[in-house]
Amino acid sequence: MNIKIPDNFDETTDSELESLKADLTAEFDEKYDSETPTPLAELTEIATAIDAVNAEIGVRESAAESDAVDRAALAERVRPAAEVDEEAADADADPAADPAAEVAEEAADVLEPVAASAKPKAPSARALATRGVTPPAAEPKSDVVITAAADIPGVTNGSALDRTGVAKAMMARARGLANGSPRVGIASVMSNNKFVVGEDGGSTAFEVMEAAVADQLKGQTAAALVASGGFCTPSETMYDLFSVESRDGLIDLPTIGISRGGIQVPSYVGLGDVAAALWSWTEADDVSAGATFAITDIDIVSNVATATAADHGLLVGYTVLISGASLGLLNGRYTVATVADADTFTFAKVAADSTNATATGRPVKGCLMVPCSTWVDYRLEAEGLCVTAGNMIKGSYPELVARTIDLTMTAHLHRMSNAKLASILAAADEVTVTTAPSDVAGDVLAAIDLQVADFRSEYLMGDGTVLDGLFPQWFKEAIRSSLAMRAGVNTLSVSDAEITGYITARNVRPQFLAGYDPLFNTSPATAFPATGKFTLMPTGSVVVGEGDSIDLGVVRDSTLNETNDYTAAWSEQFYTTIQRGPVAREVTVTTDVTGQTGGDAIAP
Repeated sequence: MNIKIPDNFDETTDSELESLKADLTAEFDEKYDSETPTPLAELTEIATAIDAVNAEIGVRESAAESDAVDRAALAERVRPAAEVDEEAADADADPAADPAAEVAEEAADVLEPVAASAKPKAPSARALATRGVTPPAAEPKSDVVITAAADIPGVTNGSALDRTGVAKAMMARARGLANGSPRVGIASVMSNNKFVVGEDGGSTAFEVMEAAVADQLKGQTAAALVASGGFCTPSETMYDLFSVESRDGLIDLPTIGISRGGIQVPSYVGLGDVAAALWSWTEADDVSAGATFAITDIDIVSNVATATAADHGLLVGYTVLISGASLGLLNGRYTVATVADADTFTFAKVAADSTNATATGRPVKGCLMVPCSTWVDYRLEAEGLCVTAGNMIKGSYPELVARTIDLTMTAHLHRMSNAKLASILAAADEVTVTTAPSDVAGDVLAAIDLQVADFRSEYLMGDGTVLDGLFPQWFKEAIRSSLAMRAGVNTLSVSDAEITGYITARNVRPQFLAGYDPLFNTSPATAFPATGKFTLMPTGSVVVGEGDSIDLGVVRDSTLNETNDYTAAWSEQFYTTIQRGPVAREVTVTTDVTGQTGGDAIAP
């Protein structure tokens, strides 16, 4: 703010106050309309200064009015009304000296607003005692404003109507309606009261009522504003509702749209599904490939074959070509599953309708026939919400309606997050990791390292492959508390970003979920749990499918209108959780927060 205001206004004249107010207002307008946005704090400082100046001006005007009232009372005592009336009668005889006209002129001066640049004018007792001046009548005001709707014959849309105009508009509109026509609008009726509690965002109910009273008495004499007995100030009402809930801790998964009732996806195909495509071939295999060995007994039901050769030379994983007259369509390639001895082996099952048959076999190079996919059908399901409210409370207590809707939406989002998490955990493999004596920080990070390495080993994932990590929300506090207990290390101010960094350094994208193994359970916790769980899965292995979302917002219908209610919020969301890749692993670890490390457990 470029303009400095004094600490107090004792030495400031009325004209200086008005000049100061004009300068502050001009500076506010300049900064408010600037192309470069002015900081809110600077605008607030100027507005606060203007409020202080206005308050001082109001105090001075009130003092001037009070002074005028006191002077009027003294004038009544000194010059009673009868004496004034007598002088007025004398004036009838002498038109050149008309005291009534003089008194009226002085009284008019009293009723004029006090100029901001001048001190209140002291009226004469003669002027204040007069009975010849009548306070101006208050201007009549309409309590409502009636505005015409569209499509009214002979009436302009948005024009003002009186009661007669409304009746004519209704008749004109009704002429064009058939039997059973829907409801049509004629006009909107709004209150014409410019004094509404809470509209300006700052005034209290008492201040708004005072302004309304002042407006009603505008133009009346100072004496008419004198209260006869004072007033008692009522308690103010705070309508704002307390809120602490957040929408943090919601699960974040890739999402796709589904236009129909569901989606079919192929089941995951992994390394084990293509093992039959791989083979080895030695020189011995090459020599014996042209020769066959007799199979005296082959059971397609139990997948066991007995060879007559002293050594069939088969190994697990070999492909053997089996053919026999009694096998018919079962002739073909089979993969050796086990080798019991030199005479007996088992093979992968293809069909089962022939037993105790004879055949011949010989080793051949394996080859995988691409199998048909197994399709999994994921169907959409609906989750929704509904909130109704009374028509009266919508206008009289909108804060409660807004708070209820916002709280319901927050609860809905957490419910959806928990449902998706439950679907993941239902299919997850459960693992318990036991580590050397340590605290939750060491245990959790060690378990993450182990499971990430094992995931990569099982699925031959690259070193840089990122996994999603789902953790209970309280894991951050448990890790921070444990680090604070470690001796000799300055870990008293570990931030959430640092804890997240410990995990992301292991190529894991952490999500701390509010609905996963929540800490609170019927009563306040007195200690962190002895064990905790977290879940790892390849990013993208689980996808959320979303159908059409029906969000009607505010709904009014005849049934609710009968009870003077309406639907304040109504929403329906269709979704499903789709498993596309390897299932997740839910890992159980100890969550000790004593700050103990592996070295602490070593005996001196």
